[in-house]
Amino acid sequence: FTPSEKMYKVCLRSLGYAGQWNKVLELLNEGEKKLGYTFSADTRMSIMKAAKSLGQIDVIHLMIEQMENGRENGSSLESWPTTQAYTLAIMACSKKGDWKRAIKIMNSMNKGPNGLAP
Repeated sequence: FTPSEKMYKVCLRSLGYAGQWNKVLELLNEGEKKLGYTFSADTRMSIMKAAKSLGQIDVIHLMIEQMENGRENGSSLESWPTTQAYTLAIMACSKKGDWKRAIKIMNSMNKGPNGLAP
């Protein structure tokens, strides 16, 4: 039996709301290896929402970086960062007063041929 991405997503979100960030990253990596593909932006968004509620900007930034790396390395379109992901990341930075990181994230939105308009 191999769990589906949806099952991983539920577990990842639960671990995130519990503040278990190392376990989140371990399970995310394990799931992608077992299933053989990069999880969708929606799955990473569930982690990002938990991180935002707990003020974990570093986790949010890591999820954005992973999605951007997937975009640059040819992962499927579903795993690329979305406008909603960038907006959540920028809002989390704003809530923490980290305007420098917010600007960095906004600038990374339109990077490359597959970038998004801010």
